[in-house]
Amino acid sequence: MTRCKHTGWLRVSTKDQAYVIESSDRAQRLLDSLPRPDSQYPSTLVLVGNATKRVAMQRLGVDITPPNTTRGHGEIHLSLAPVGASGGRPTLIADADIPHHKRLGRPRKSTLCHELVTRSISTAHSATIPSTAVASGDHVYNRTLFPFADVVCLFADDVGGVEVVAQRLASWLTLETPSTSSVRPWLVVVTNGGEESSARNQLLQAVRKRTNVHASERFHGVRVISLADTSPKSLRRRLHSLRWDILSNELSYMAETKRVERVLASCLFSATHLAGLLRHATAQLGDADAPPLNFLALSRLDNPVAADLQAHLARFLTHCDSVDALKRFAVPVIASSFLLDHYPPGMHLFDPRDVFQMFYKDVCYNVCGAAVLAHEGSTDFVLPSQFSKMIEAQMTRMFRQLTMGQSAASLHRQLVAAFAEDWRRLRSDSTCFHCLRRRPQFFPECGHGQCMDCVKIFGVASAADPWLIDVDECLLCGHNVGMQIRVKPDTASPRVLCIDGGGTRGKYPLKFLKQLEDDIGLPGHPVQKNFDVVFGTSSGAISAGALCINGWTVDECIARFESLSNQAFTPRGVPSIPIIGSFVRLMMQIPLVATAVRAAALLLFDSRYPSRHIEQALRDMFGSERSIADYSAADTMGAMVGMTVATVQDASACIFTNYNGVGHRGEDHGSLPIPLTRSADAIR
Repeated sequence: MTRCKHTGWLRVSTKDQAYVIESSDRAQRLLDSLPRPDSQYPSTLVLVGNATKRVAMQRLGVDITPPNTTRGHGEIHLSLAPVGASGGRPTLIADADIPHHKRLGRPRKSTLCHELVTRSISTAHSATIPSTAVASGDHVYNRTLFPFADVVCLFADDVGGVEVVAQRLASWLTLETPSTSSVRPWLVVVTNGGEESSARNQLLQAVRKRTNVHASERFHGVRVISLADTSPKSLRRRLHSLRWDILSNELSYMAETKRVERVLASCLFSATHLAGLLRHATAQLGDADAPPLNFLALSRLDNPVAADLQAHLARFLTHCDSVDALKRFAVPVIASSFLLDHYPPGMHLFDPRDVFQMFYKDVCYNVCGAAVLAHEGSTDFVLPSQFSKMIEAQMTRMFRQLTMGQSAASLHRQLVAAFAEDWRRLRSDSTCFHCLRRRPQFFPECGHGQCMDCVKIFGVASAADPWLIDVDECLLCGHNVGMQIRVKPDTASPRVLCIDGGGTRGKYPLKFLKQLEDDIGLPGHPVQKNFDVVFGTSSGAISAGALCINGWTVDECIARFESLSNQAFTPRGVPSIPIIGSFVRLMMQIPLVATAVRAAALLLFDSRYPSRHIEQALRDMFGSERSIADYSAADTMGAMVGMTVATVQDASACIFTNYNGVGHRGEDHGSLPIPLTRSADAIR
């Protein structure tokens, strides 16, 4: 983390008569600065006050120095307590204030050492917009601090006394619930004088006068701690220090009880996860209509559940022909696939029951249909509710292995391998049976297609090239496949090559590629390896297939193209008609007549060349049984190959791809099971 003196994280200001939220990257940078952010689990302590608060922070090892000495309404600064920062239980301190004035400052200029983002608070009619500076501060504290706080400590004399604390507490209680978490922070009120029990009673009575909401609905408990010195002067200094020690011990004890509670509720987050959640909470702060923070839902914002999950599960379940197969085979596989989907490396281990209820229950219920999951020829059936409960129970049992350190990928690999005999009879070009989430993209000899995500998860990166993935065997049936698949780096832009047609003139794009390859001048690196997407039409489709599917060099393609193009792009011959055949051939010698006849043939047959010649050329080039989706050199070089064609029957347009059309498509658009040797059989 860059050394700087700025500790500010959030701040409310006014601009053009509207409230503005300023947020910096302080939380992310501060938590990233911990020695092991992935395995350190901070407690969060919120301190609200000024002079007495600064003394408390100094005793915790945190000094407030310029330019961080003052706090406005809704202004939050973050620090780490030095004690415990290197251990597994660091303490994140969020400090704020409730100033006596009622004004907000203007937006600040961005600093060079911190990223600063400014958001306006929305003015949706369905939500209550803060009407004052104090209310805006309450809104910020409620949405960004209380969902994460273990202890909220207010220094009463700093903010104006117990009555002011009661005002703010009543305001907090009447605001919307900040999060769906069951963990509620402790509330500690520190006073500089008076007896603790009477101060607590005074506080709660003042709160009850202002709101009917009980403090226990938002806070685990309310504790009042007095720092007053009632002892003789000779003992006062030593006992005053003792009172501070009591406060420190109370805060530590409360934070520890919350830590235990968070562990039981599966919401004790690592520093890495806490930084991400704070970032999302800040992003939603300007949306007055935003729902309460849901940590589980936030964890899937960047990795949502597949929208077509139900369709994939339905395809898989069609292969289960009995209730026994459903319970023995389908339920464990589906439950394991849910774990694989929700618990990638680095994911927080949320309670699997909560995960299932939020993301998968409705899908499991709906996939069974409106009534039951039944099988033809059997009187047995499974109710949708039963099916959902079986999946949830299986998922919960398997989750225990994740808590013992096993990864979801390793667990899933072991489970699906145990059903090798069941997998041998299952095939699908619409659902990847490895994960039940996506369309398969790569098809080995055994026919069990894999999606790109499964290749990345279960394959092994090459030691010489991290973007080349080795897939030695099929995860499902155990068949030796020996595939190498190149993946595009996430930060790389796609490189596209389009090859036009032109019949016999299709050699000219190849010659252009040859010139490009010579200009690049990389020995052993064919020019087609410089592209991620290669599409062709007409003769360009044949060239695209030869370069990428066959993996031929440009020189080989040019050499083969001459003979193949003469064969494929042979014009329609003159019909052999007795008696008048000689006359027709003679008339075809006249250019005008020949042009008219060819135009008539084009209109009649809707193609310039007969398909049988093109089909034979394709068989000679690619083989008779090969499919464009089969594993090929294109997968090894990471090329997505497409061919624009039209059908012979009705000339409808089609696009054939080697990646199985992965991507979003309309419900009325499907795929045609046409082998490669017929994928250009109507090239015009």
